[in-house]
Amino acid sequence: MNILVTGGKGFIGTHLVRKLKKKHDVEVLDLKDNQNINLNPLHELTDFEPDYIYHLAACVGVVKTRAKPFEVMDDYQGTYNVLKYARLHDAKIIYTSSSEVYGYQTPMPMSEDFISPHCPYAVEKLMSETLLSISSVPSLVFRLFNVYGPWQSDQFVIGSWMKQIKDQYHKNCQISVKVPDILHARDFLYVDDCVKILIKALQWNETGVYNLGRGIPVPLEQLIKILEKVVRRTIIPITSDNPTIKRKVKRRWADVTELQELFYRNEFTMNWTTLEKGLRKTWRWYHAR
Repeated sequence: MNILVTGGKGFIGTHLVRKLKKKHDVEVLDLKDNQNINLNPLHELTDFEPDYIYHLAACVGVVKTRAKPFEVMDDYQGTYNVLKYARLHDAKIIYTSSSEVYGYQTPMPMSEDFISPHCPYAVEKLMSETLLSISSVPSLVFRLFNVYGPWQSDQFVIGSWMKQIKDQYHKNCQISVKVPDILHARDFLYVDDCVKILIKALQWNETGVYNLGRGIPVPLEQLIKILEKVVRRTIIPITSDNPTIKRKVKRRWADVTELQELFYRNEFTMNWTTLEKGLRKTWRWYHAR
C-alpha cells in the first residue's frame, strides 16, 4: 500500500515510519524538511498517491501552545489540507488526537464521551476531530495518552526524567528529578505498542474515535520506584513550581472499554509492553546518546 505520514520525523512518526517501510511504500511530510502542511496544500508538496494518510503533524506541548496559541491553531488548517488531499485520492485518514481534550475533569477513567478542552492544543485537536467526523472521507481517530520511549522530547514526563537522570548519572551526586506531585497519576503507553496498534488499524474497516492507552493509572511515586530498579540508583523527587512541570491535571487515565471492543470486533489480541520493560528500553537509548 501507499502510505503518507505527516509529522513522520517526530517522536511517534519516526517509530511508525520505520515499521511501515518494511512492508509499504511510504512518503513523509515533515516541517523538519521545510514541508509545512499548514501553509501549503499537499499537492504542492508531493505527487504521492496514498491509500492511507497518517496525520501526526502537530505543534505539541501544552505550555508551549499556551504561549503561542495562534501557531497551534494553524494545525487546523493542516488537517483541512490533509482532508482535501485524502478526498482527492480516496484515502482513509488515521489521526492522532490527544487525551488533553478531556481537560481537568475528575471522573476517572476518562471515556470518549466527556470532553472539556482547556488549552489551545486541546481545542485544536477537538476542532480537527470534528472536521474529520463531518467529512465524507473515512477516518479513524486515536486519542493518545502518555506515550513514551526513545526519541521522545524532554518536555514530557518520562523524557524529562530520563534527561535529568542521565545528566547526573556519572557525577558523584545524589540523583534527583523535578516532579509536580508524586501522587499525580498518568496512563503510560510504550511507543512500540502505540505504533503496533496504529499499523494494525490499516486492516480494520473502522471509523470513529477511540482512547489509546493502557487504562492503568500509575502514580509518579510508583514510576520513580520502577525507574530506580532500571537505572540502579536512588532517585529523589523534588517538587517544582515551574509551570512546565506543575500541571493542574492530577490524574489521567483512559477508559479503554471502546478500545477493547474495537480489538474484539477485529479479533486482535494486544500483548502490552510492561512499564518496567518499556523504561529499560527507553533508558538504554537515553544512556547511549
